[in-house]
Amino acid sequence: MIKIFSSLLHSLIPKASILVSVWLIPNLLYAQKNASEKTQQVSAVQSIDLESSKVKDSLSNEKTKAEIALLNKNVGAPDNILPLIVAGVGALLSIISGIISGTLAARWQAKLEKDKWMRQRADSFESELRNTVKELTISIAEAFHSMCWVCWLAKYGPERLSIKNIKAYDKEMHILLPKIEGTHSVIAGMDYQVYQKIRPLVKNVIKLDAQIGSAGLTFIENQPYTALALAKFHDESVSSEKSVSDIIAEAIQHYSVKSNNTEK
Repeated sequence: MIKIFSSLLHSLIPKASILVSVWLIPNLLYAQKNASEKTQQVSAVQSIDLESSKVKDSLSNEKTKAEIALLNKNVGAPDNILPLIVAGVGALLSIISGIISGTLAARWQAKLEKDKWMRQRADSFESELRNTVKELTISIAEAFHSMCWVCWLAKYGPERLSIKNIKAYDKEMHILLPKIEGTHSVIAGMDYQVYQKIRPLVKNVIKLDAQIGSAGLTFIENQPYTALALAKFHDESVSSEKSVSDIIAEAIQHYSVKSNNTEK
């Protein structure tokens, strides 16, 4: 039985080997081919991934270089431009400061010059006004003094009064009245308030002169009693002469030297 089985086994083994070889060898070859193809595919994929990565890196590098080049073109290299910016800002601030300082200094100097000119003009005007009032005051005082003299002589020495005295008075007033009227008009053009305050004094001179002139026409030489018409104006002429200084002082009080020094 064993021998039969053994001989059967020996007869089947070659056939089985052939069958196995026929089936196994193509499968092994196919498996080897598939493995080789898969390896090639993996290598191809890896190669593609590597190339893609290189391309991406290359593009990224080119982009970075382009951005840097654009930045350098627009604003320059930061390390190089910073000192230039600082220097430029400093120079600009210096220029602006100089312009502002120069402008302010020029304006301040102009203001000082204008103030100085205004003070000089005011001082000159006040000085001229005071001189004009001075001329008017002297003329008015001379006129009242002439009135006082002729009226005093008519009151206290009518026998000494003569036609010559009256003519001398008329001659003086003929000179003084135009000066008084003219100077008073000049003051009106300089300061109308001063003109208004002095006006009563000027009107009194003109009025009193007209009255004394009329009284002088009634005087007859060597007839003392005819001097009474002149004598009655003595007190009024004396009172008018005494009022001159007070009226003038009140009129130019604002322009007095002491008042101006106090205000300054």
